[in-house]
Amino acid sequence: MADTDHTDALLFRAVLDALAAAGIARGARVYLALSGGVDSVTLLHLLVRARRTLRFSLHALHVHHGLQTAADAWPDFCRALCRELRVGCTVLHVQVDKHSPHGTQAAARKVRLQTLAAQQGEAGWLLFAHHLDDRAETVLYRLLRGTGVRGLAAMRAVEPARRILRPLLGVRRAEIETYARAHHLRWVQDPSNAHAHYARNHLRQHVFPALAPHFADAAPALARAAEHLQESAELLAQLADIDLAQCGGEPLSIARLLALPPARQANLLRHLYFRRHALPPASARVREILRQLGSATHPALNQSDGQWLLVAHQGVLTLCPAPAPVPPAPHCWQAGEEVIAWGRGVIQIDRARGQGLSAQKLHAALAAGELFFAPRWPGVRLRTHAGGGAKSFKNLCQERNIPAILRAHLPILRWQDEALWIADVGVAAEWRCGEEEDGIVLRYVAPAPDAGA
Repeated sequence: MADTDHTDALLFRAVLDALAAAGIARGARVYLALSGGVDSVTLLHLLVRARRTLRFSLHALHVHHGLQTAADAWPDFCRALCRELRVGCTVLHVQVDKHSPHGTQAAARKVRLQTLAAQQGEAGWLLFAHHLDDRAETVLYRLLRGTGVRGLAAMRAVEPARRILRPLLGVRRAEIETYARAHHLRWVQDPSNAHAHYARNHLRQHVFPALAPHFADAAPALARAAEHLQESAELLAQLADIDLAQCGGEPLSIARLLALPPARQANLLRHLYFRRHALPPASARVREILRQLGSATHPALNQSDGQWLLVAHQGVLTLCPAPAPVPPAPHCWQAGEEVIAWGRGVIQIDRARGQGLSAQKLHAALAAGELFFAPRWPGVRLRTHAGGGAKSFKNLCQERNIPAILRAHLPILRWQDEALWIADVGVAAEWRCGEEEDGIVLRYVAPAPDAGA
């Protein structure tokens, strides 16, 4: 009984401390990733207890991958459990790429994180029930795969930038199960956890038990190593920020990048990806990129992983979202539209006094015909300044250092054969609104690949 009371107090204190560290209090929005397993069910129970005093909003999110028959019953289980605890619950159905070169589990994890992040929004906190043994398994798994320092730091208890929280990261799996049994909790069993052909399951079922006779504290030791590696990763990030500033920020100067010692070049290149919560290229590819940049007088590089595009252009290096393989089809602008999908990004339409395109002229154009958002067409020209000459689309993009690979995907507002606005370039002078005139401001927001990819 005393051990049970100790475990109860330990877990509840861990949750309260984590919530306090994240600044979660009255009115905060908390979303729990609820699989229905013992870990997430236990965390749900603890959060319901904490909610009584802290008064935050709590909502559960269950992602249904549709990968196994047994999982079809889990959404109903999660809904019923949440009803008992008076917690909102949303079930999210996703499609998993079963042919992913990274494996089905990795593909499922990726789409799950994408879906949960979309539900979380900008102000909410997303909570996971990862525990100390999960962290240890992740460290060993990534070590065996040759992962770098940042990857070996593994999961973190608090990620402020992404508003992710793992309250049970310092708690052992056995302690969670003790709490669950003491409170007579119910949970589902995932049959796939018994399949030893999955690498992580093999570590859990065979490797860690084999280590136990000689390394009884292997899991806590690996978790401590992750803490040390996290400190190292933070120092590398700080060094990369210093080097980034010395290279002129983004886009960064290739000449200044190549003036750094080789290890700092590679660290800075990876840092560009980490700043976007993206996975950098493998070490061999990083070395090859740096070799190509250093071997050419005027380096030109287009390195894409399908999500991000690394572009060397006119002496600077830029990491930007990769455009769709084919430019978008023309879109007829309908009155009242405020957001228009364009490829993997969007065109945002706002109104502002004295800014952007003349609303009066646009309304007249709409009455006389159709306005289209279209990719470039032969002979596109635009005059950005009154009294100046019209310039070709190519020259306008060159003046603004827009890499050639991105130009075909820029949206252009077209009326008849005239360009009224070109994304990242500007508004045609003859269509610009006056200072006291109602204006329509167009803004192209490039695609944002998956965070945490």
